[in-house]
This record gives sequence, structure tokens and C-alpha cells, in this order.
Amino acid sequence: MTAIPFLFGQVKQPDKTGPVLEQFAGDGFSSDWGTRIIPENNMLFNPGSYHGGSVWPLYTGWTSLAEYRNGFPVQGFMHMTENMRIGRFWAKGAIEEVMHGTKYRPYGVCWHQCWSEIMVFMPAVEGMLGWFPDAIHHTVSLKPEFPAGWDSVSVQGLRVGDHRLGMKMKKNDSVTVFVFSHKGPGLLTVHLNCKFPAGTVIQKVAVEGKNSKYVTAPEKFVSEISFDIKKEARVRIRHRGGVCLVPPVPAPLPGQASHGFRVINEHYSQRVWSVRLQGRAGSRDTVRIRAYEPVVVVEGGKLLGKKGNTLFYEIRFQENKQKYMEKQLVLQLEPERK
Repeated sequence: MTAIPFLFGQVKQPDKTGPVLEQFAGDGFSSDWGTRIIPENNMLFNPGSYHGGSVWPLYTGWTSLAEYRNGFPVQGFMHMTENMRIGRFWAKGAIEEVMHGTKYRPYGVCWHQCWSEIMVFMPAVEGMLGWFPDAIHHTVSLKPEFPAGWDSVSVQGLRVGDHRLGMKMKKNDSVTVFVFSHKGPGLLTVHLNCKFPAGTVIQKVAVEGKNSKYVTAPEKFVSEISFDIKKEARVRIRHRGGVCLVPPVPAPLPGQASHGFRVINEHYSQRVWSVRLQGRAGSRDTVRIRAYEPVVVVEGGKLLGKKGNTLFYEIRFQENKQKYMEKQLVLQLEPERK
């Protein structure tokens, strides 16, 4: 429930939203199949209690939306896919109302719950796609934050009143291209807000082959572009550099306990990128990093291999009496070219 003010923008200050969303991302609140209503280490926690420790896909979806709205897209994607995965088991294609808090299994009530199922679609459309239509003014705002491992995306049938919009995205190390198709009365105004990996330098933006004005938010690596579309519009963005995390997606099987590998936050400053991770004490996991420029120093992880621009690092969590431990992976990028 605490995610609601962050979702609706009633609390916007990063120094307030950040610490709370970091708690939601950690193993206290988050299992491999969604967020608990109260954290696992709370003295009142009961994994079989309807409001005292179970996992609700509804609350998981609210958390995912709040994460997307407040700069935590990796965590938002993880929570969204945890909801989606429930539909593979038990009542196939349906999302349960309530899941057990420590074992991957339903906990009664309702196996085909609409408010659970909508919390797959809303985080995908309003969160990951960043879709905000305004039919009265014939405009739409798009803020796509696709996971780092997705190099192409196609979305069709987006509605803005009587308008229909389609979008295809394709990217490589240096160019990202969006192709929009439109059917409807008159023009549709599109406000495209593109999020790029930390450290990315935007070099050029063109709409239909013509150089376009754009605004880049300092230290947020976002390029804001506006244009009108009648039938089709192509947006080409040239960029270089950057580093980002490929979201780890939990894949529990029915009856299993939560493995507990979580992403808490990411930080970038002065050519240093870091990610804070959490996992079970004594365990080891692998993270995938997309690095679009050379990495010269690494702390907190062992390089296992490289495939293209994807780096694989092993993360080891220290043995401890505590159930979960944290580890920080730090990457120092090569000095920026002049």
C-alpha cells in the first residue's frame, strides 16, 4: 500500500521515494514471485496470513508501477515478470489472488483474479512502455524503458481516442531507431522520452531524416523529442557509451522457497557505475552487464566471460548467520574521449 503515493506522484522527492523502494526491492519484502505485504523479518510476519505476510500480485503490480515512475525500471521489470510467471502454473493463464509468503504456491481465495491479471498489463503498458494518451488534445507521451537485453520491440494497436498508433524499436551499440505508424483523424502529436544507459552521450537526433531539436536531462541520460505524425514517422538517435544491468528474472518452480537474488539500486557518477545486490548468505549468482565502452577496473565481482558487449560477472555473498547479505559490484569506465 505504501507504493500508492509514489505511483500517483503524491511523493516525488528522490530522498523519500528511493529508500522506501529500495526496501521493497530487497528480500524482506520481495520474494521470487512478488512482494509481501509486510517484510519477512517483521515479528508479525505470517506467510499464510491474508494481510500479514502473503504475496498479492495486486500489490506487486502497484510496486512495479511505482518503481517505473520513480527511476527503478530494473526492479519494476522484475516484479512485473514475477506476476506474469504465476500464469504458467496452477490455473494456466490466470493469476492467483494470493500466494504464500515463503513457498511458491497459491494460498487459496481466488485462482482467477482480475485485479491480479491487470497487474501484468498495467506495469507493461504504463510502466515499461510509459504510455500516457491524451485523446482530447490528440497527443500521447511515451517513455519506454525496455530492459537492456531487448534490442528490438514491436507494439501495435495503441489507442488514443480515434487514433491508432504502432511502434517498432531497434537498436545497436550506436544507433536506436523508432518507427511509428498511425491511423486516425488528422495529426497526432507524440512526445517521446527515451531513457538510455548511464553514461550515454546523445550525439544526434533526426526525425524523418531531418535533424531535430531535443532536450537531454543532466545525469538522467534521457532524450526528449516531440513531433507530429500523419501516417509514419521515423526517429533515429545516434549515441555512444553507457553501461547498464540486464534484469535478472527469477524462475521459481512450484513448492520452492525464494532464492533471494535481488537488485537494490544502481548509481552512476564521474565514470563509475555501481549496482547494489542482495542474496542468500553463502550463495553465488551471475549478473549480466551491457557495457557499450571499455571497463578498466572492477570491484566486487569475478569476470566469467564476455559475449559481444555483454559481460558476465560472478557475485559471491559472504557466509553469515544472517539470512541475506549485500554485495556491491563497481565498474570504472575508461576515461571519456574528448
